[in-house]
Amino acid sequence: TSTGASIVKKAGAVKSLIKTLRGGGKIALLVDQNTHPMDGGEFVDFFGLKVPISKVVSSLAERTSAKMVFAYSLMDKAGRYTCYALPPVDVKGEGLTGIEITQRIATLYEDVIRKHPGNWLWTYRRWNYIPDDGSRDGYPFYSRKVSEPRKIW
Repeated sequence: TSTGASIVKKAGAVKSLIKTLRGGGKIALLVDQNTHPMDGGEFVDFFGLKVPISKVVSSLAERTSAKMVFAYSLMDKAGRYTCYALPPVDVKGEGLTGIEITQRIATLYEDVIRKHPGNWLWTYRRWNYIPDDGSRDGYPFYSRKVSEPRKIW
């Protein structure tokens, strides 16, 4: 908060974010996490497998005229991070559907990871969920269908 940023609480978050965007403000979202479909995730392609990613960006784009900016950071040999941002995408102007927006985000993550694999460290179970109508082929041992009960290891 010392930089002027604020953290939005989970309860009522979308309403607060919409208010910020409609007021001309900016928001940052971390949407690379595994988001169960019951919690607002939708399955898109990621490294050849279907994974659920939050559809909050597409939901906000449908409700506001905000543009999407994909940003990421890379560490250099000295251990310093540099942030990069791609040009803004006018998702409404391009006529992208919600699933197309979410897929574009997944593809952008994939592109950065492929170009800079040494900067990628994923220490949790990213491929935790498989679509109920999908095959288990290619998924790790811990993966489960969305409707299956959670496994305890």
